[in-house]
Amino acid sequence: FFFQAEDGIRDFCLSRGLGDVYKRQGQRFLYLMVREILLRGASILRETTLQTAATAARRLASSASAEVTVLTSDSARLHTQLEQMPSLRHRRIDLTPYLRSPLLQIIGTTRLKDTQNVYYRREILHFSDGGCSSLDWATDMNFRGTGELVVIVHGLTGGSDVQYVKALVGEGQRRGHEVVVVNARGFARTPLTSPAPYDASRIDDTVEALSYLASRRPGQPFHLIGASFGGNVLLRYLAATPVQNIKSLTLLAAPLDVEHCVRTLEGGIYERFLVERLNRLIVRPNMDFLRKGIPYGTVDWSKVLRSRTFAEHYGEFQCKLFGYSCPWEYFRSITISDKHLQRLSIPTMFLYATDDPIVPFSQISHKRLIANPNVLYVQTNGGSHHAWVVGVKPKRWMLDPVCLLYTSDAADDLLCVDLGGRRIIKKK
Repeated sequence: FFFQAEDGIRDFCLSRGLGDVYKRQGQRFLYLMVREILLRGASILRETTLQTAATAARRLASSASAEVTVLTSDSARLHTQLEQMPSLRHRRIDLTPYLRSPLLQIIGTTRLKDTQNVYYRREILHFSDGGCSSLDWATDMNFRGTGELVVIVHGLTGGSDVQYVKALVGEGQRRGHEVVVVNARGFARTPLTSPAPYDASRIDDTVEALSYLASRRPGQPFHLIGASFGGNVLLRYLAATPVQNIKSLTLLAAPLDVEHCVRTLEGGIYERFLVERLNRLIVRPNMDFLRKGIPYGTVDWSKVLRSRTFAEHYGEFQCKLFGYSCPWEYFRSITISDKHLQRLSIPTMFLYATDDPIVPFSQISHKRLIANPNVLYVQTNGGSHHAWVVGVKPKRWMLDPVCLLYTSDAADDLLCVDLGGRRIIKKK
């Protein structure tokens, strides 16, 4: 007996017959159909995922995009300025998407690798009361600067050794300028040689330092950059001192209403960090010297070291040393008034971010600022406290607008602003 089924099995007992073949053909069809559905579904899912990812990326980039507002009292002059300023003309900057929050922006600035080739030659400047400041001149074996002098004044807890200052120094050198950083008493490892620490309410040290620089570089034009509280100091300096050879002033997140800033910061992490940094920079390293130089009982040093707010720190330390009744009187004494702003007679750029957690945007009145025709007001909807970290590969945006007010091609007089070698802004 010979038997051969269509499944190819000749043995009668082992063959499953034609019905099983047809059954398996149905299973094969179902398998192919399910496979096709799954492949099509996977393809659609992949396309949808890519579209979703692209949409998410666009939304992320859009959320990291910050609008730039540029204002001045002369609209015709503003148009001329923007034509020469690429970093401001586009009216938008793309902040680093994964560093969008104010805190991450500040942290991001400390991780940038753009300050590795900045070196200084230090010069000690002695004052009449026995104290001293330090002038850190940027130097490099490969640098041969022939441009104008750029003077940088640091913020409340800054100095020539902090990242944002070194970034400004490096950019100034790259543009061919001579750059010097003025360090206040006790900052950036400047020795404290007088029991009187740095007093922010007085501009005597700044006057002496800039007068000395003018004598060192007679006739050479100056460009001033003030970061944070350094900008406040320079505003008060220019309001009280005749301008000599100063061509421009750039202010990064300068506090105008200091009392308002302190009250806004009160009890927050930023205030605690700044007060602790003040103690770490000024008080702790010089504790023995301060104890010997300041009469016993004048200052309770344990309270100073335990302080967590500006009111506690300044109330126990600076107010008792310099004769203020309370810290709020001290803060009001260093607030910028309309008279300070009206006396600005040189091209001045104010640069602020609306999400600044240290110098709150609520203390800024752009109408007050641009009432002076010499003022260019720049505002960004993001960037934190003079951070402005932009791009997927992070870099500092502030270096471009800050350096727009000076160039290696010196202007012949103070009747114009030199922007990238083009004297375009005529003052009336």
